[in-house]
Amino acid sequence: MTNSLNLRLFLLTRLVPLCILVSCSICRSAEPATAALEPGSLAKRKAVLEQLQQRLPPVPAFNEFLTRSGELPPDFDLLPSQFFLPDPLSWVELGRRQQATLANWPERRQQLADLMEKWVLGTAPPPPGNVTAEILEKSAVDGYEVWNVRLTFGPDHAAKLGVKLYLPKNRTPSGIFLCDSERYRAWAGKAMEQGNFGFAVHNARDGRGDESLQYDELFGKRDWSSLRRRGWSASRVVDWLITLPFVDPKQIYIGGHSRSGKVALTAAAFDERFAGVISSSSGTAGSIPYRFSDQNYSGASVERMTRQNPDWINLRTRFFAGNEDKLPVDSHFLYALIAPRPLLTSTATEDAVENTWAVEQVHQSIQPVYDMCGQGANLVVRYRPGGHTITGTDTFAAYSDFLLNARSGVQPLTALFPYKPLHPWSYEDW
Repeated sequence: MTNSLNLRLFLLTRLVPLCILVSCSICRSAEPATAALEPGSLAKRKAVLEQLQQRLPPVPAFNEFLTRSGELPPDFDLLPSQFFLPDPLSWVELGRRQQATLANWPERRQQLADLMEKWVLGTAPPPPGNVTAEILEKSAVDGYEVWNVRLTFGPDHAAKLGVKLYLPKNRTPSGIFLCDSERYRAWAGKAMEQGNFGFAVHNARDGRGDESLQYDELFGKRDWSSLRRRGWSASRVVDWLITLPFVDPKQIYIGGHSRSGKVALTAAAFDERFAGVISSSSGTAGSIPYRFSDQNYSGASVERMTRQNPDWINLRTRFFAGNEDKLPVDSHFLYALIAPRPLLTSTATEDAVENTWAVEQVHQSIQPVYDMCGQGANLVVRYRPGGHTITGTDTFAAYSDFLLNARSGVQPLTALFPYKPLHPWSYEDW
C-alpha cells in the first residue's frame, strides 16, 4: 500500500470514531441549556427546534416540511446515545432487554421496518394490486429480444411506469436482474450470455421520473422519500415480471450504483420477493451509516444530505443533524431487513463518498443476523480499486458470478468473495 493509503487507514480506524464522538458532544454542549424545561414537554421540544434552526443553515424544503407537518424534534435528553451501530438483534421493551431469535425474528424485522419508515424513509402505500402491461415495441438488441413496456396501475390505471425488458435467451423460467439504468446491463452480461438471465430497466430514476407522476394525487399525500418511492416503483415491476412464464418468480434480483444502490437496498428491504441485491458504492443512507458520515471527510452528513438533496430521505431525519448518535435507527437496518437473502456490497477503496471502515462496521453488525438465519455465507463484501465509478470488466464479471451463484447455490458466496477486512479493529481493543 502507498503511504497515503496507510495514512488514510490510520485515520479511519483511529481518529474517525473519536471525531464522531467529539463532534456530537461539541454540537450539544454549544447549545443553550434547556434543562429547566420539563423533559419531553412541548415547550422543550419547541426550544430544541429553535436551537436547531439557529445552528443549521436554512433549508426552504425543511421549513415547508415543518409548516406542513407541524412536527417537532424529540427531546434528545430522553433518547439513549448510541455512538456505534444499534444492534438489530437487541432492543429494550418495557424496560427489559430483549434478544431476537429465529422464532421471533419476523416480529423484530417488522419493528426494524417500522423504525426505518418512521425516522428515515417515510411510508409507502400498499401494493395497488392491479398492475397491467402494454408492450409498446418489440426489437432485437445484441442478439436479445427486447420489449419496451408501459405499466399502468392504481386508481383508473392512471399511474404509469416505463420498463425495458431484455428477455432471457432461454425461455425456461430464468432469473431477472432489475435496475433503474441501462448502464447496469453489463453487470449481468456474463449471466445473460449463459442464457438463464434477463435484464429489466425501469424509469423510476433521475431524468425519467415516471414514478412521481400523479402519485400524490392517486395514492394520497404521503411522507415517503424518493428512495422509498422509487423502491416501491421497482416492486410494481416485480408485480408484472412474476406473471411472465419465462421468469422464475423466486429469482428476481435488483442492483445499482451510488443513489441507485440506495434504491436497490431500500426496495429489497421492503419487498421480500427480491431474491438478492448488488449494492455498489451506495454511500450514506446505504452502505455508510449516518453516524459514520461526514461531508468534510467521506460521504454526506445528515445535514448536508437533507440540505442538498432534501427529497432523498424524509426531512424528519434533519432533526438529528449534530445528534446522529441519538438516531434510533441507521442505514444498516436495511441490510438486516434484506437478510438472509444474498447481498453483495461492492466498495471502491478510494471512493470519495464511502469509507471502508464504515462498510466493515455494517458488515460486522449484520453478520450475526445472517448467521442466526443459517445463511451466513450470503453476506459478502467486495473491494475494488479506484474511485466512485462502475467501470471494469473484472467488476462486471464478479457481479455476474454473484448472480449466477446466488441463483444456483453451487458454492457459498463467501467462497467467491472471501471477507478480508482492511480494519481488523475493535473499539474495546483500541
